Amino acid sequence: MIEYRPIRGSDIPQIIDYFMQHLNSGQSIADSIRALWDAGDYHGYIALEDGGILGFMTICPGIAFTYPHPALEAELAEAVGKRKAAYCDALLVLPGHRNEGVARELASRVQGLLRQMKFDFLLAEAWIYPDGRVPAKPVYESLGKVVWQRKVDGFYRDQDKYGLSCPICGEKCACSAWIELIEIRGSEQKPGREKAGAQGHGPMKKREKSRKSLNKRITMLIGILMIVMFAAVSGISYWALRSTYLRLYNEKAQDIVASLASEIDGDKLPGYVETGETDEYYDWLQHEFNRIKKEFSGIQYLYLFYPEEDRFIYIVDGFKPSDDLSMINVLGDEFEYGDMEYKYLVPDIRAGQASTALIQGADVGYGRTISAWAPVFDSQNRVAGMVEADCILSDLNSVVFKYAKVIVSVQLVCMLLVLLLVVEVLQRNVTEPIGRLVEMVDSYEHGAVSEPKFRHDDEFQRLGTSFSDMTHRIDAYTEEVARATAEKGRISAEYNVAKQIQTDILPSTFPAFPDRREFDVYASLYSSKEICGDFFDFFLIDEDHLALVLGDVSGKGVPAAMFMVIVKTLIKNRALQGFSPAEVLQNVSEQVLEGNNASMFATVWLAVLELSTGKGIAANAGQEHPTLRRAGKRFELQEYRHSPPVGAMEGVRFRDHGFQLEPGDTLLVYTDGVSGAENGREESFGRTRLLEVLNREPDATPSVLLQSVKTTIDSFSGEKQQLDDMTMLALKYYGKGNPPDEWK
Repeated sequence: MIEYRPIRGSDIPQIIDYFMQHLNSGQSIADSIRALWDAGDYHGYIALEDGGILGFMTICPGIAFTYPHPALEAELAEAVGKRKAAYCDALLVLPGHRNEGVARELASRVQGLLRQMKFDFLLAEAWIYPDGRVPAKPVYESLGKVVWQRKVDGFYRDQDKYGLSCPICGEKCACSAWIELIEIRGSEQKPGREKAGAQGHGPMKKREKSRKSLNKRITMLIGILMIVMFAAVSGISYWALRSTYLRLYNEKAQDIVASLASEIDGDKLPGYVETGETDEYYDWLQHEFNRIKKEFSGIQYLYLFYPEEDRFIYIVDGFKPSDDLSMINVLGDEFEYGDMEYKYLVPDIRAGQASTALIQGADVGYGRTISAWAPVFDSQNRVAGMVEADCILSDLNSVVFKYAKVIVSVQLVCMLLVLLLVVEVLQRNVTEPIGRLVEMVDSYEHGAVSEPKFRHDDEFQRLGTSFSDMTHRIDAYTEEVARATAEKGRISAEYNVAKQIQTDILPSTFPAFPDRREFDVYASLYSSKEICGDFFDFFLIDEDHLALVLGDVSGKGVPAAMFMVIVKTLIKNRALQGFSPAEVLQNVSEQVLEGNNASMFATVWLAVLELSTGKGIAANAGQEHPTLRRAGKRFELQEYRHSPPVGAMEGVRFRDHGFQLEPGDTLLVYTDGVSGAENGREESFGRTRLLEVLNREPDATPSVLLQSVKTTIDSFSGEKQQLDDMTMLALKYYGKGNPPDEWK
């Protein structure tokens, strides 16, 4: 896994070594790097893989003119001077060139650093290899826009005044390089710089186009809404008019048939039906029906009939000269009832009442008509006949369309006027203020915020004022963040130094005792993201006694690291004086309790092994249970009663625990970071999985065992970040006069 981090002070010697190896007389560059680091002006990021440097990019402000080809100094000075901007020299150093992914990641991280440092321009050189490759050039250009560049042939051939040699071939050769001035993307506009778009170009045109587009969209939206409203109002108006006229036509037809029915002598009607003969009264009825039908043009049929159970018989059917006489019924013609008659007419005949509902012929299959009827009573108040009028709706529709056209025209004119008024009001009160807000945002993007100017003291005015105030707060906050970032970088560097001290104080050379054949010991500490307090140690008390220590300090951070150093040092000092493990821990606990206001403590496993016999004494102050594998058998947990942690409380007595190792036995101890490692489902690795891993290769050497455990934990945890250190210590005992080869 590749690790990217800021360059630390401990990296400077390696970076200087690189320059010294590639430049015959690179001492001046090395001195500049040291001076810049001491002054706090040397920055950058470094890529590490398995602890080794894979590549790094450095930022060296202030030495840009001392490094480029002499012939370019004047031209470069002019290019930079025209822009009145700060600039720096950045070098992407080998072997980062050979891994473009690493190079680009370093470049992206350095770009963020350049922005924090408020650099506008980057001065970069990209070597051209003999095969024509220029691997650094696309990486540099990914940082921003190239505003000036020159290809220099024989870049190092004329560097006599600097004494430099080509980093590619090591000679003063004809190798070439690109020198580029790159404007960093996202750099801030410096005060006093000419605003982009101030002459009506670029952003100004785009802003104007956006405002017109907004006006157009608002106008189109309002227009669509008006059309929808116009269609809805027109439809409602038409149906309202039509319903009104239908009601009036129905009332008119009902009045006509009621008036006629009241004038007819019902006693005479049965005689006309029975004899089929007419008289003067019949002629008068025919004349009245004809007259009424002629006077009221909307009536299509007007007739008098005699009702029976399943049919009625025509008595009088009115007509006018323009009617087709073949369609006129005469006295005695019959008509059988249909659905309409059974639904509406027959019930009214039986009830002896006139029609009241609006009866449309379209509802019962008779076309575009409405019908109305009224009963004719005889002297005994019985229904002797019915007068019916069927009114055609064609005249009604023409009248409705005529009036609807007038109403719709008036509505259309009114809506157009409203549309123009709404567009004007929205433009003055919405789109123009929005445009001014956009101008404020653009002006802030290119340097300074213009003061808000609005027609009214409304929400837009308050929004503009709030935005102006916010930009001032953002500027102040940005400056504060820049200062905090710099301070955080300093603290991070100190933090990393503390973490490095924690690691360096532990044994790191293996094999630890190459001349001793009685045993093989190996330990590892895999540090978490934060500084923790895990530690281990092993040392010879005398020629026949080996001390083994494993511990874990409470808490995290620098205090835990400092407490760990104290506890580890005290344990070693007391153990070297020949005390038993319990006595050592007892003494150390009493010492750390003095002035321990932070109430820190440590869990410790301490053992002393007699190498000649395999006899051991151990004291366990709150650590995990050890695992032991007897020769030819499997690893098992060695569970026994523990003592309290070191420094936990006063007056505690620690107990020794004896054990015996035989040739071929393997002992492994570990901190809770091993068994407590979690995966994405928050499941712990646990002791059961640990024993399974150890028993896969029980005969393996201590180093192989620990590496196997770590690999299995990494696979189990996946991407889950562990919050505790993982520390393990393993010892394989071969015994006196039993070389390790016999146990392989």
